[in-house]
Amino acid sequence: MSSFIIKTWYQLDFQISNPAEDLMKINSIMDNLKGQEIISRWFFLFEGETIRVRMQSKNKGILQENITELSEKYILAIDNEYPFSEYTKSSDLLFNEETARIFANIMSEVTQLTIGKLKKEIQFDNYRIMERINHCIFNNMAVSSGQSEEYLLIQRLSERLGMKFDSDFENQV
Repeated sequence: MSSFIIKTWYQLDFQISNPAEDLMKINSIMDNLKGQEIISRWFFLFEGETIRVRMQSKNKGILQENITELSEKYILAIDNEYPFSEYTKSSDLLFNEETARIFANIMSEVTQLTIGKLKKEIQFDNYRIMERINHCIFNNMAVSSGQSEEYLLIQRLSERLGMKFDSDFENQV
């Protein structure tokens, strides 16, 4: 298993106390960075006690400097365990840099849905939007496997629960 760097993407974790409130502060930071054309895209993931933020930028130094300043302004603490760094991924999770880059772009769009809902700019049912996204991804990527969507869901649950699953599903697609 090897790791690779996703060029022009960077990451850091913010400590959180109030997830929704802290996410809106992070969004304000990202809006500021986008307005200055320091970043072009970003997305977040909740990671337990932190929110991991990944950003696309052509200037690592300016991004890092501004992140530090804006974090202080919005009273957000950068987690010491996961400070500002290049976005790296393990090849067993996302295979290669191009796959990881496309994944980051997709997650950036998903983040915009979440932020829009928190800001009350758009409305949707969380379950229904997640179900639709999963359904469409299955139809786009896995329908050629000959397996049903339900089969994929059973495999996912089996893997999550530590049970035996069809580890060759990937190679059937």
